This record gives sequence, C-alpha cells and structure tokens, in this order.
Amino acid sequence: MAAVDREKIAAQLVFHEGLVLAAYLCPTGHLTVGVGHNLEADPALDVLGRRIANVGESINAEEAKRLLQRDLDRCVVELNGFAWFTALTQPRQHVLVDMVFNLGMSRFRAFKNMLLALERGDFRRAAGEMADSRWAQQVPQRAARLVRMMSENVAFEQIVGVDSLPRTT
Repeated sequence: MAAVDREKIAAQLVFHEGLVLAAYLCPTGHLTVGVGHNLEADPALDVLGRRIANVGESINAEEAKRLLQRDLDRCVVELNGFAWFTALTQPRQHVLVDMVFNLGMSRFRAFKNMLLALERGDFRRAAGEMADSRWAQQVPQRAARLVRMMSENVAFEQIVGVDSLPRTT
C-alpha cells in the first residue's frame, strides 16, 4: 500500500505534541524539547552537537525539524518489524507511527490484542482495543482522533481540517 508520508505525519505529530524550542519537563517529568523529544532517553548529541541538560535551554527550528525527522525514522524502522505494517493504508500507518512516537515501542507492544487484530486486518477491533486502554484515558482527544482514523481509514487532515494543521516545512 502507501508509504508513510513524512510531511503529513510530521504535521500530525506537531499538532499532537506541539513544538517547543525551549527544554521543558513533560507531564511525566522528563526533559523534553522540540516535538516531544525526550532528551533523557536520547540526548541527540549527533543532531544538536551539544547536550541540552536544563529546563529553558533552547534549540532552533531547524534542529527541532532534524530531531523530529530522526524520531520519525526510528518509529518507521521499528514498525517495519511487523510484517503487515507496510500493507496498511497510509492513515492506519500514521496512527501507529503516532502511537509509537507517543508511547515508545515497548509500551506500544503491550497493546497485544490491538496488534493481533491488526495482523488479522480487523481494524474495528484494533480501534476498540485502542479506545479501551489506559493510554486513551491519558490522552483522550489524541486517542479519539487516532481511533477514528483506524476504524474509518480516514486521514488526519480530514478529521481536524487542513487549516488546523501546522506547517512543518
């Protein structure tokens, strides 16, 4: 099927995560910068050329874009480990990239029933498993959009409206 559209998924992630150029503590207490990049898990010295270690330290928009692209690359590579991933439609691929970006692969893999439903091509069941999770309670608006994308095979920009999407270029 379709390949992951990096521009569209980047805009989706900026919509969900926001773009913050000054390091901050995310709701779980991790030092974060750019588009939800966890600096504790990955200091990104290769991208930034320096360590961001304190709240308030800043990066520029180009550095944020490079971090986001690298984080997206990681998510796609990890998802390509599922034999069925590349056969999914683009909206459904984008749902899974968004979830891996938000949760990390280890927590994503805990959605065992969703993954089994995806393997069988049962997208309504997969969406139901997403909706019936602690993750959906923690990020209710994001989860509702992703559940709809999965269930109805509808693109993110159709749900939020093209004019609502941030520009990523």
